[in-house]
Amino acid sequence: MSARDAQGGRYVWIFHAEAPMLGDSITTHLSTALRQAASRFYAQIILRVFHGIYFKAKVKMSDDEWKAFFQVCASVLGKGAHQARYSDSWCGWTTFDKLSDCIYYWNSSMPNPEDLQSTNVSDFRSAGGQPFLYQSIAHIVIPKEFGWESQDGGDYVYSIKTQDIDQVSKALFKAGIQHRKTALILEIKLY
Repeated sequence: MSARDAQGGRYVWIFHAEAPMLGDSITTHLSTALRQAASRFYAQIILRVFHGIYFKAKVKMSDDEWKAFFQVCASVLGKGAHQARYSDSWCGWTTFDKLSDCIYYWNSSMPNPEDLQSTNVSDFRSAGGQPFLYQSIAHIVIPKEFGWESQDGGDYVYSIKTQDIDQVSKALFKAGIQHRKTALILEIKLY
């Protein structure tokens, strides 16, 4: 797939493609895409590659984009809860203030749709229920897997849950939300 941006009167093509299977060569897919683009257009081609995802870097997100991001995550990943063992989703995030203060990351479930306001998340579960302005979020990371532990009834239990970050990435791409996905995480990093 491709999208184009006008830059100084020229068109810049940005490709978003994933290798269909883990063993496939990204170079093969890239070469095909480049040949097709070159044969049809005289354009400057900018590609940024990270584990099969071609993306355009972004340094700012609007409140509407943040809200759309969280809505996509809630619809794909499921309901968030205060404890990881009861939650369908999990993430880690920091704010611009914490980057300059003590480099602190919170971790919790993703916000539920009812927690999303026009300018803020009203309840990030593991942060004591406090609100966070969308514009204060500097970095959010959604791991492919997250662990939880419990000691109910005297027995220690540890388990791992999987999150479908591939589906989240596809839904975010359709929504026009820029992000980065690797084999381990999906993230939005604004610094």
